[in-house]
Amino acid sequence: MRTALQDHSLLYRMSVLLAVLVLGLLAYALAAWAWNSPVELGAYDMLLRMRPLAAPRSDIVIVGIDEASESSLGRPPLSRTVHARIIDRLHRAGAKVIVYDKMFAQPSVSYPGSDAALQKALSASGNVFIPMVYDPLRQASWSPSDIKSLILLERDALAEQISYLPNTPDYRYYFFVPPMADFISAAKGVGVAVSPSNGSYFVRSAQLAYLTRVLYPVPSGPLPQSMPMPRLINRVAVLQGLPLIVAKDILGDKEGLSSQVSFGRNIALFAGISPYYVPIDKQGAMYIDFAGPAGTYPNLGAADLLAGRLDRSLFEDKIVLVGVTDPTSSLAAVFNTPFGHMPRVEITANAIASILSGTAPVRRQKETLAVFLLLSIILGLILPLFDRWELGPATFVLALTYIVLDVLALTIFHRAFPVVPGVVLILAAGVVTALLMPAVFVEEETGITAEEL
Repeated sequence: MRTALQDHSLLYRMSVLLAVLVLGLLAYALAAWAWNSPVELGAYDMLLRMRPLAAPRSDIVIVGIDEASESSLGRPPLSRTVHARIIDRLHRAGAKVIVYDKMFAQPSVSYPGSDAALQKALSASGNVFIPMVYDPLRQASWSPSDIKSLILLERDALAEQISYLPNTPDYRYYFFVPPMADFISAAKGVGVAVSPSNGSYFVRSAQLAYLTRVLYPVPSGPLPQSMPMPRLINRVAVLQGLPLIVAKDILGDKEGLSSQVSFGRNIALFAGISPYYVPIDKQGAMYIDFAGPAGTYPNLGAADLLAGRLDRSLFEDKIVLVGVTDPTSSLAAVFNTPFGHMPRVEITANAIASILSGTAPVRRQKETLAVFLLLSIILGLILPLFDRWELGPATFVLALTYIVLDVLALTIFHRAFPVVPGVVLILAAGVVTALLMPAVFVEEETGITAEEL
């Protein structure tokens, strides 16, 4: 026969479990609402800095146009002949891939003849990738040469096996600003440069897939008969981010048809026996697994390269990225990251490494719901075991344990879960447990105090 104390204890435990489950659902709603809030993103940055950092990839090297290089080679913009010499030196040194983080959208006016030198270097190397940007504020006038560049850009677009969500952003094709047509033809590939999102100067992720419909604007002048014909007009396509198109080439996935893009899930790269998955969110962005602060990857000066002061072995069979690293330069692209200020070329290096190493962090709302429900069940079963005086310290320890487990999940499984809503859930569960704890009722009915219960 059950005693009044046993019945009341069971009722207490069930009440706590049900109440904490409700709190778990409320915490998930809070997490979904504050998913990209400054507080939650700041907590995510904290997780990145708390985890043990793995060693950077040994096959990635940065050639920086730094302050010393600018003193030797001249202030930007450098002649494209200089860029051609850098590419030629890296090619002769045996670089596996060259990623040149520099826009070449317009003909050079200051240095006549330098465009031809750069085109020749790009063609001779055969392994150079160059960036483009998306500019919705660009001047609404497209010359015949602009149209030609957009047509040639179709070469690197993915037009098959694309699935997207109703809220996946759609980018206007003619607002992409590609390199000059001659450079597109000479380069191995063109991808969208890494840039901050939401109009900020903070970079946590690299957008790898840009959903678009291939439509062309009215040109400002007549098109020559030699203009190539577009093949994707009025078709849905995906333009690739620079880190993705580089990583695909390294992995061996050179044909667009062997890539499957699922916005909100992943990009499947069929580069071998089994698919290689790169996680992306609904916008097509991948969180970057930063190896550390700026300077983590070897940064070698461009002037030293051209002067022959760097050994060939530093570049042989390496992924070499070239870009401006001098933060005082007028052409510097330096953004804030979870590890402080970092030049775009090194952010791109971290993004490429995240794809190749398969370590890109993942934040999924559906996974968060499952974790919060599991956490609620655990809390609902554990918290009633503590008496009133033990409940406070136990709740605090459980909150710290959640943060530690969050760091471990990010380190081992590359999964990040909301920090603030999770801690709020644990603290609220402790308060609810204390409020539901049978104190006066049990003592009056059974003569047993709350401490004895």
